[in-house]
Amino acid sequence: MGKKSIVLGIACIVLVFAMQATAWAVAWKVDVESYSGYVTYKESEDLSGTQLDSNWSAYLNRTGLALKEYDHESWEGEMRVGFSFTSEDSETWDVGGARYQTNDMKYWALDSGFLLGWAVPLDMGSSSEPNMYLTPLIGYNYKFMRFTRTNFNILNTITITDTVDEDFYIHALELGGKFDFMVNEKLALFVKPIWGIVLYDYAHNSIGGGIEGKEGSYYINLDTGVEYSIDENWVVGLLFRAEWQRLKGGNRDNEVFWPDNSLDAYGGEVNVAYRF
Repeated sequence: MGKKSIVLGIACIVLVFAMQATAWAVAWKVDVESYSGYVTYKESEDLSGTQLDSNWSAYLNRTGLALKEYDHESWEGEMRVGFSFTSEDSETWDVGGARYQTNDMKYWALDSGFLLGWAVPLDMGSSSEPNMYLTPLIGYNYKFMRFTRTNFNILNTITITDTVDEDFYIHALELGGKFDFMVNEKLALFVKPIWGIVLYDYAHNSIGGGIEGKEGSYYINLDTGVEYSIDENWVVGLLFRAEWQRLKGGNRDNEVFWPDNSLDAYGGEVNVAYRF
């Protein structure tokens, strides 16, 4: 993946160590996450005046583990890792508005990253203790995605049973924030929008080889939910999550090799956390 990937890797290691150093001064909680939802994926490109479009959708599941600290006192943030996978469903390809190909597709993904920020109390004047907090956040995310296609049917005349894997490698700078509203000592509502600026992305097809994506890719994550503290150690939460990912494809020899693509996911999550 070249020098860009090496530089990004070194920068991320430095940032992770910086965040880890802050963990010595605060109490973290271990958060086990279980997410279920629905995902759609599309590729789109203009091939010298002829439009290429693909469409696919499936059910999505994700299991994750996170170390989080949002105690509304000083340094706040999280470190996380997750594994995602989808069901297998049919993908359709249209060229110039006419059906060209169908195939089965599924994907699995690994993601990891961290966010770091500083809690800012918002005094609404209703009491001596603020019940609203805003935490600006900055961080890094790395995601690996493997799309697997098989059972190709081309123009209803050609059937190919070969399996084709396409791997995505995505490095992103994350900017956003977390807004907390404390209903009482046990119940809290929150909203956390995150903007992911893709610094480097790369796709590798098991048949066609690899190519870097163009500049301008991004994603947006929006988490909103409720958390309830059972006691001083145990916390349960319900969360709704939406993700919109937009990746610019790449060209090789002045021809489209990796079309522009979009991935949208929506779902809910139940998490149980232990504070120590």
